[in-house]
Amino acid sequence: MPTFMTHPTFAILTDVRRQLVAEGDVAASYIFVPWAGEQLMATERGIYYVGIATNAEDAGGEPSFEAGLRSTENFCRHPTLGNTPFWRFLDRLSRAILNDTYSRTQQRWGWSNLLKVAGTFGPPDHWPVALIDRQRAACIVALQEEIARLRDSLIVITSRNEYGILYDTVAEEARWDKKPRKSKTHVLHDPVTGNTFVRCYHPNYMVQKAFFEAAVTDVVQLARETLPPF
Repeated sequence: MPTFMTHPTFAILTDVRRQLVAEGDVAASYIFVPWAGEQLMATERGIYYVGIATNAEDAGGEPSFEAGLRSTENFCRHPTLGNTPFWRFLDRLSRAILNDTYSRTQQRWGWSNLLKVAGTFGPPDHWPVALIDRQRAACIVALQEEIARLRDSLIVITSRNEYGILYDTVAEEARWDKKPRKSKTHVLHDPVTGNTFVRCYHPNYMVQKAFFEAAVTDVVQLARETLPPF
């Protein structure tokens, strides 16, 4: 299966969602299943692109692992939102680092999100705090499982709010390099796995504040300085 998430981890997330639905105080819709291209799965090396979460949908029946993965894979294979800042940012990184467009390097990158259990209304910054709090521990387990498979890879996290997940998964905040950069990008290189973690603003915000190009330049430079050539 083209994902670093395992069935046991999905089962943990399913339990979280089931409890939220049963208690009725916080609405939850589907469970996001990350996707990884074939070459990334085989070599454990490439770009792993981590967003915040996918926008909420109406709550439906209990989701399955296979249906969730199929939905994510279909989107990655045939992106309908390819011109949004989020996907244009990945495309720019792919062109500079993997030497071709993101649509032609699908086998070498993967897509995940910090938050895996979606709400039922609007983007994540409109979700109830309780929805985020209740899934945090399970999301840490999930992201730890995903990045544990990667070596000498670029892992880009496009969120200034780490939701109590990123630092507990990768390294405490004090260990990150926060040297002033035009794009306000932070970086951490793990000498054990060889992975470079870059945390930046969401590309939508980059466009609004006119530092999209600066962010592309910063991330590409950091990748070239810390990783072997791809």
